[in-house]
Amino acid sequence: MDLSENEVTDGNVSVDEDVTDDELMDIKEAAQYLRCAVSTVYRDTALGAIPCIHKGRRVLFLKSDLLTWLKGMRSTESGGAA
Repeated sequence: MDLSENEVTDGNVSVDEDVTDDELMDIKEAAQYLRCAVSTVYRDTALGAIPCIHKGRRVLFLKSDLLTWLKGMRSTESGGAA
């Protein structure tokens, strides 16, 4: 199987990437990256809270999407009472 430099392959799944060299992760890898339980990732994916790619029965994640999503969750307030 010959792959171009812009193609990422994960088992039977092949995703063509246009702009960046991005890492494609499955649900277990995404949970490890996010430092949470796999069940949490499944739940948040089902709720549409986490950006993901559905390929058949598989759920895949781009590392850059998860990083952007995490940055968007940052609290800009100090959280302390004044």
